[in-house]
Amino acid sequence: MVTVIIRSTRHCTAQKQYEASSEDLQLPISFNDGTMFGGDPKERPVEIRPQNGSHVEISLQHIATTVHVRRHGRFLSVAIRIPETLIKEQSADEDQLCTTGCARSETVRVKEALANPISFARCQGIFLATNPKIAIG
Repeated sequence: MVTVIIRSTRHCTAQKQYEASSEDLQLPISFNDGTMFGGDPKERPVEIRPQNGSHVEISLQHIATTVHVRRHGRFLSVAIRIPETLIKEQSADEDQLCTTGCARSETVRVKEALANPISFARCQGIFLATNPKIAIG
């Protein structure tokens, strides 16, 4: 069994949960609540992207992260594509990623970690006074 829990973030998405069982013939293509995305329907900051019956991507645009769940015969695998700076900020005993409600040492450094600053700003309820292309350059 694989469970992916996405914490709710203000102005971004409600909490979402994805579960896959090795007993299922195909991977689920939606969250437990039946939806395929969270947040603004136009932006889809959190989204499930089915690749085929044995591979699902869960995109977390606001932290530039993708979770890959794959089925290999009767086994499941999980791979996470995440900015290197987020990995370096996690200690060895941590098993979660945080953007709000966490200790300062566990929060995402926006400038270094985000590939999509506009989505992040919307999710966090932040107004960007400077064009992200100029600010991040």
